[in-house]
Amino acid sequence: MADLADEMKKVGRLNRRLVTPEPREIRYRVIRPFRRALAGVVAETEIEGLVENIAGAGLRPNAAGGARVVTITAAQEVRSSPVR
Repeated sequence: MADLADEMKKVGRLNRRLVTPEPREIRYRVIRPFRRALAGVVAETEIEGLVENIAGAGLRPNAAGGARVVTITAAQEVRSSPVR
């Protein structure tokens, strides 16, 4: 994670020192869109298992269970349409 902060500083050409992001915060930001999009369609425990925290290393996608296609219903389509 410290390497991530260093690279973000280089790429962003920032003068201030960046704080190393917490793995749980990044994990939350990665999982949040899936929670919103799949609420009521996929079990919460399955969504939580998409990304796992590896101590001392960072985050890793957890694809051990494989992937499946979930079709969108009319109710979900209305909910996910952009608000203008």
